[in-house]
Amino acid sequence: MNARSGFTLIELLVVILIVGILAAIGYPSYLRSMETSKANDSVGYLTMAGNADRMYAVDHNGAYVPSGQITDSCDSGATCPQGNACDLVYCGYMPTDNYSEKPYTITIGNCSPGSYCGSVATVNRCTSGPSPCTNTSPYTSWGYNIDSNGVVTALNSSTPPPPQ
Repeated sequence: MNARSGFTLIELLVVILIVGILAAIGYPSYLRSMETSKANDSVGYLTMAGNADRMYAVDHNGAYVPSGQITDSCDSGATCPQGNACDLVYCGYMPTDNYSEKPYTITIGNCSPGSYCGSVATVNRCTSGPSPCTNTSPYTSWGYNIDSNGVVTALNSSTPPPPQ
């Protein structure tokens, strides 16, 4: 009786070939779904930042916060107000968070008191800097704006549409 105790080299090569083909097909879809997830997360933060800026304006006689970027330095616990974009965090309109760990940047716009503002806040996919911003994915050029009416729009045609 001749019993086989393993796989032949050809069988192993066929299995490796099939796994390689499946990985080659699945990896781009995986990258696309990861970027869509990051974009959806950014829209959530964008909406929060836009609402926070509008609430700040209501509480401060129509004056929006000065333009600037929300960063980790906003978590310093300074007193409210300081006269910069971090006032949204200092005054409790936005939470303290590890903003440097986000794969995007949050920028607050500069709106004139009492006038329509084309962009209260903007998020942009960051492609350089510390991880997770360093990215070689082909899906790295997206961004969104939110206006003073709370309407989220894509910055360019390569940006996935904002979630509804």
